[in-house]
Amino acid sequence: MISDNQIPDNGDRCAFPFACQGETTEPEAYYGLTKREYFAAMSLMGIQSNPGNNERLFTQDAVLAVETADALIAELNKPGTP
Repeated sequence: MISDNQIPDNGDRCAFPFACQGETTEPEAYYGLTKREYFAAMSLMGIQSNPGNNERLFTQDAVLAVETADALIAELNKPGTP
C-alpha cells in the first residue's frame, strides 16, 4: 500500500502515461510530459493567442504560463478536489 507521503502531487504525475509491449516480453512504459508541463503549455497557447499581449516578452509569457499551471495544480491538490 502506498502511504500519503509517497503519492506524487498532480504536477509530478504524467499527463498521458501508457505502457505497451516492447520487443522483449517486458512491457515498456512511456511517461511523456508531466501534468505541470502540459498545463503550462496549454496556458502558454492561450496567453499567446490573445492579440492584446503584443507588448510582453516571450519570457514573461512563459513565466505567467508556469505560474498559472502551478496555481491549477495547487487547487487540484486540495483535499476533496475530484
